[in-house]
Amino acid sequence: MLLKFIRYLKGYLRIRITGRSAERFINACRHKGIFLWGLKSVSGSYEMNVTIRGFRQLKPVLRKTGTKVVIIKRTGLPFFLQKYHGRKLFFCGAALCVMLLLLMSQFIWNIDITGNSTYTDETLLKFLASTDVKTGIRKSKVDCARIAKDVRKAYDDIVWVSASIKGTVLCVKIKENEDSMDTAVQLEKTDVPLDIVADQDCIIRDIVVRKGVVLVKERNCPALRAGAGSQ
Repeated sequence: MLLKFIRYLKGYLRIRITGRSAERFINACRHKGIFLWGLKSVSGSYEMNVTIRGFRQLKPVLRKTGTKVVIIKRTGLPFFLQKYHGRKLFFCGAALCVMLLLLMSQFIWNIDITGNSTYTDETLLKFLASTDVKTGIRKSKVDCARIAKDVRKAYDDIVWVSASIKGTVLCVKIKENEDSMDTAVQLEKTDVPLDIVADQDCIIRDIVVRKGVVLVKERNCPALRAGAGSQ
């Protein structure tokens, strides 16, 4: 495989040798060190492959053996470039595109988080960004072990974290504590009113609820109005 690739880079020709001394021609090429391969007998003549350099050395051999050569096929990169030499901008653009792809593949362009139920993707992404892990970071600067350690340390109810890089995607898989998740689900499903207890004395001036209806209003609480007027 490697030999075929090298031959393609250097270029070679498929030629046909005709004449009475075709065998003598082959022996003379061997004596001069001209490498021939793919030898095949076709209707009294011989077809073979020869390098570009070897083809340029055939003239004295042809004259000495009285044989004639016909080029059947040209193969290799030199002939390809010669054929499309007027499209230099196209090849330059293609080369630039490949270079850009190689460059862009060295960075993380997406962070995929799976396994989270209690914490949203936005919350976890914000935390990762606070540790300098975000889209656009070079892959060589991503420490997957440190990411897993930081997430477990920041969130007590996350019991397992795995971070890995696949292509240009940083995959973060987490597993939350099922006991805390069950408690949160039970509290969310219950219809029993719950008390909100503050950690210090205060006056509630406003209430914003995510679910349900506010039953206590300022005008229905004289104590609240008296407290507000004394401020």
